[in-house]
Formats: sequence, structure tokens, C-alpha cells
Amino acid sequence: AIKKYGGKVLARGAVADRLEGDVDGIVMMIEFESKDAANTFYHSEEYQAAKTVREECADTDLMIAEGVAE
Repeated sequence: AIKKYGGKVLARGAVADRLEGDVDGIVMMIEFESKDAANTFYHSEEYQAAKTVREECADTDLMIAEGVAE
């Protein structure tokens, strides 16, 4: 579903060095063409179905942020 909506996984792993804050566990960073594209992915049937399953077994912090133009 990530590829279908134009996403590209930039980072993923269970071994992230947390230097500040309380977030721990598996970290994933996905790049989309735009914030609108990320929101389209988030609200898609495919993601919402996966989210329903994930919510049964994991707590998640999810953010969509505007990127920096090159």
C-alpha cells in the first residue's frame, strides 16, 4: 500500500538510538510526494484495514509533517 500511494520507506528498524523523549520501539520514516499524498495514504482503505489490525497489538505515534524543499 505504501508504494501504491507513492511512498518510499526512508528508515525502518527496531534499533533506534533514543536520545530525548519517551518514544521507543520500531521506528519507520516514509517519504511521500506531498503532505496531501501522505494524507491520502493514511485515509486509504488499505491503510485503515492495516491500522485496525495493528491497533490490536501495538501502540503507535504517527505524525505527518511537511518536508523541506531541496
